[in-house]
Amino acid sequence: MAEQQLELEQQFEKLHQLIGQKQHKQVLKVTDAILKFSPGDIEALQCKAVAYLELGEYEEATKVLSYKQLQGQMQFERAYCCYRLGKFSEALKLLESVDDTQTSAALQLAAQVQFRLDNGQECVQAYDKLKASGQLSSTEHKTNLLAAYVAAGLAASLPDVMRQLGIKPRDSFEIAFNRAVGLAQQGELDAAETAVKAAYKQGEEVLFDDEYTEEEVLAELAPLTVLLAFLLISSNRSDAAIEKLQPLAAGDIHQREVAALAANNWAVASFATGSQQKGFFSRSIRKLESLLDKSSPNGLCLEPDIATRLNAEQKQLLHLNRALLYLLSGEHDVQAISQYDSLTQVEVVMHLLTGHLVFTWTCLSA
Repeated sequence: MAEQQLELEQQFEKLHQLIGQKQHKQVLKVTDAILKFSPGDIEALQCKAVAYLELGEYEEATKVLSYKQLQGQMQFERAYCCYRLGKFSEALKLLESVDDTQTSAALQLAAQVQFRLDNGQECVQAYDKLKASGQLSSTEHKTNLLAAYVAAGLAASLPDVMRQLGIKPRDSFEIAFNRAVGLAQQGELDAAETAVKAAYKQGEEVLFDDEYTEEEVLAELAPLTVLLAFLLISSNRSDAAIEKLQPLAAGDIHQREVAALAANNWAVASFATGSQQKGFFSRSIRKLESLLDKSSPNGLCLEPDIATRLNAEQKQLLHLNRALLYLLSGEHDVQAISQYDSLTQVEVVMHLLTGHLVFTWTCLSA
């Protein structure tokens, strides 16, 4: 028994060292070893759940958090798992019972959940509470606040908000980009184009200084390219938009929601410049179909990573644009499309009557 106790103490010492070194995979191995000696050990289970969170394995973290030994504990971590898994309503409910010591973190997460739920006003209110209490200090949080104002349709307020926060576009390319999005939302397209180009140059300098590869820089700045393409299409420069989007279409963008908007805007620009070219419809349809979750009941739902990170309008545009491509190519009729895409026949017909695809952009939010 004494030898077993000594072994357990040594395992815990090793565990704490690995946590300090952020060796999360090794943490999992050690917690498993501890749980063999001491099944149901609360500290080991807590460390195991956090390790899974740090590794982005939210389903596994949720399984650990479901152990009876952890019931009523780690509510914030449960809420964060729900947020990352797209269970937004459940996340908000869990945040109501978060310990007072985590109020700031809970407000930040609640703001992000409201952002994903398209509740722009509620998102802004959560960030305003943080701002009023002096807890909105990091550049990341300030960037998210700007994105919240844009999502809430309050882009006109951005200059005042930035003055209150003491930030300027030059402080980070993310801040500069969200300011550009705000200008685009207000219809100041020339100013937005100038701003997003400056933000892109700023981002390149920062990322290359941090030793990112060209491919990594391209992927990291993809949201900026999507906005620039939007502005180019808006000013009847679709050829230039295609040139900007082509590297994204050929590359691997880890942000699937950005990849979705890039594919959409590429299809729009291509439609404007070469819809009569051989193979246009098949290429464009393939790009938009690549965004679908083939394991969903009808195979026509967007991938979870896309569906949970785009707003309702953006998701509808992706479906409607694909529907229009189906119709114009003669691949499906209105009744078939409305049946399988959960779009009403009226929506599909009205979109068809416009005679053009619709393009969009996104904000930068953590």
